[in-house]
Amino acid sequence: MAISPRILKQLGHPSGITGRLVLRLLNRVNRGMNDVALKALDLGENDHVLEVGFGGGALIARVLEHDKTPRVTGAEISELAINLARKRYRNYARANFALTDGKTLPFESATFTRVACVNVIYFWPDVPEMLTEILRILADKGKLVLCYSEQSPDNVTSFFHDDVEAQLRTAGFATTHTTEHFDKDNDRHFCTVATKAAP
Repeated sequence: MAISPRILKQLGHPSGITGRLVLRLLNRVNRGMNDVALKALDLGENDHVLEVGFGGGALIARVLEHDKTPRVTGAEISELAINLARKRYRNYARANFALTDGKTLPFESATFTRVACVNVIYFWPDVPEMLTEILRILADKGKLVLCYSEQSPDNVTSFFHDDVEAQLRTAGFATTHTTEHFDKDNDRHFCTVATKAAP
């Protein structure tokens, strides 16, 4: 089914009243991918998790509810998503949120032990550049969990897992591994896990 340009824009950058509805929709649509991502993150009590493009914040909620209670930071291009998340999680000292331009991440190098990106790779203007940024802010032996469908929402670009793994290795990640999944909202999709080498 074709998605209108207006909705495609909202998927990449939710704003206004429509954006609020889109953020709620994303939480529902991403439920299966979030389950996969949470398991792949393999969280420990000393982890500091970054979610890039957290949308409605459903995965962040899951991380905060985790038994080992790690710290979590969300980065978003959408000011609406940032403002709603700050309000929703205002009582969580372990949760922080930052605005990003979609090309760079406003964090010091080696800040995070885990990074999650769920259903967002299609909206990055420069995928290799963002992967390089993620590698920079990951600590040594840190892990990136990247969940994505094979086809972008606009049905223009394909994201084959072999190509994604190749881009990760080119960016400097040491190891990559992909698993295939299926759910009614995303059909066939993938979870690629990549690690940063120790020095």
